Parts: sequence; structure tokens; C-alpha cells
Amino acid sequence: AVVSTQSGHYGRDIRIVRNDGTYVRTMRSRTKEPVIYHNNYSMTEQREEFYYSMLCLYKSWRSESDIIGPSATFEEEYNRVIDDIAQLKEMSSRRMNIYKAREKRKKYRLRLCVDTTA
Repeated sequence: AVVSTQSGHYGRDIRIVRNDGTYVRTMRSRTKEPVIYHNNYSMTEQREEFYYSMLCLYKSWRSESDIIGPSATFEEEYNRVIDDIAQLKEMSSRRMNIYKAREKRKKYRLRLCVDTTA
């Protein structure tokens, strides 16, 4: 059973005791976001892998079948839950902006190549 919680310098301290009152340990809650590594799939070339990785990162799940939910594809599930998960929506917006900027840069470079050869 949890006896008490107290905010400390490094986060919230949670004191754990048994039912008979004997001390077990003190846990400290995280103060920073965890660092999670994942593959960076292309939204255009590896669509299902991209949507799968984003769902794994931002959707709550216990087994892999929870990730796809009732949908037939990961893309369909992503579109179904994106408005319900704020972090997923924010990250999606950032990734889309990066993708658009890269496409603009690619078109600009191609235009420069064509202009210099003419």
C-alpha cells in the first residue's frame, strides 16, 4: 500500500509499505520525459511501418493487437485515434511540416539544376 507522497527536489517521492505497516521502499516519480528510440520510417515509402511506429509510441497498449485496435490497417487506426491523443496529433503536425519543407527544398534544388544547364 502507498502511505504517502511528497514532492522532493528530484520529483515526487512515493513511500511504499506493506499492509502490516513495515517499510518496503521509496520510489521516485520521473521528472523528465523518457527517451525512446524508434525507427524513423518514411511517410510516403513505408506508410504502414510509419503509422505502426507512431501508434506504438503514443497509443496506450499492452499487447500488439491493442495497437491496431478495431481497424484493418495501422494507417486507418492512426486516422481513427489521432484526434484523441494530443501528443500524437502534435508530433504528426511537426512531421508533416518537416516533410513539406524537405519536398520544397528538393523542388528548389531541381529547379536550380535545370536553370544552370539551360
